Amino acid sequence: MEKRLSEVPKLQGTTVESGVPIRDPRRYYRQYVGVIVSGQKLIYINAFCEEHPPSSWQQKLVDDCDGGCNWGVLYDPTTAEFSHFGVNGIA
Repeated sequence: MEKRLSEVPKLQGTTVESGVPIRDPRRYYRQYVGVIVSGQKLIYINAFCEEHPPSSWQQKLVDDCDGGCNWGVLYDPTTAEFSHFGVNGIA
């Protein structure tokens, strides 16, 4: 999954609201959450860029859905594909 992060910016053009351009996904703080969608095990990547992230960002989910430069995407470890990309924020 980490090796394929460079594919994330290509997904941005497929969303209706593109928000802040994601040029280098590796520059974002990232959180990984295992989820089950319709019986399928996936990984949700919650990414955010903040100069000073909350001190608990490694223990608690950062939920900042309004403003900033946040994005999220699902990853399927079975197919090695990303889907359901969403981005938030204004440059």
